[in-house]
Amino acid sequence: MSTATARLQPLLRRSVDAQDRLRARWHLLDWFACAYHGAREESGRRWERGLLALDAEHSGQPAAKARYWSVGPAFHTQDAALRYNAALGNIGEMDDVHRRSVLHPGPVVIPVLLALAGRADASIDTLLDGLIRGYETTIRVGEVLGLSHYAYYRSTATCGAFGAASAAASM
Repeated sequence: MSTATARLQPLLRRSVDAQDRLRARWHLLDWFACAYHGAREESGRRWERGLLALDAEHSGQPAAKARYWSVGPAFHTQDAALRYNAALGNIGEMDDVHRRSVLHPGPVVIPVLLALAGRADASIDTLLDGLIRGYETTIRVGEVLGLSHYAYYRSTATCGAFGAASAAASM
């Protein structure tokens, strides 16, 4: 009898083809559109102000010399960019819902990849491969946990942590 982890490993090791990367580009574009919208909402502007202040405090550098990219400003610290992108990606409603697992992988997986991409100087294909593996992991874990999990927990958050770790490892 194989475990869910044992069944997932070969899926994550397989090579990614051009068709899968094209689909991943659409998910990435969808996330950017949601994050762009979120950056213009009052809650997004509050996140930006708060994180810019924390970022400058922790980096010891003025915000104008920022390093990590986000939908809004660039940040000195990877942590600030990750938090900002994660917040913005959850303000808008992404269309990447997976019905059987009742979750949205993108709002958890994509901010992690963006935070790492700048640091790793990753190519778009490397980022897309990480996105695909992160989505695959998030969805598969969600299917294993099933709908009963959603009755008590937000599957996007619990399953997304596994997907984000898988995406990060891929990158």
